[in-house]
Amino acid sequence: PIYLDTLRDHFSSDDIITRDELLKLELIRKGTGVKIKARGVLDKPLTIFANEFDEDALKMICLTNGKAIKIN
Repeated sequence: PIYLDTLRDHFSSDDIITRDELLKLELIRKGTGVKIKARGVLDKPLTIFANEFDEDALKMICLTNGKAIKIN
């Protein structure tokens, strides 16, 4: 899983986070899905493309006016 505080530390406000971006930063391995989980504080809007989001992560993304886009 990838945690929101990790994304906060690696991306700027309004960034679009895709699987390719996560691979470039070596936050995920090739061939794995992207699951976003809540931890820490998300304090900026991000657009996140992922296979799965836990409920608390979705809430935090929405509270910052970000977007959670589910991919297959």
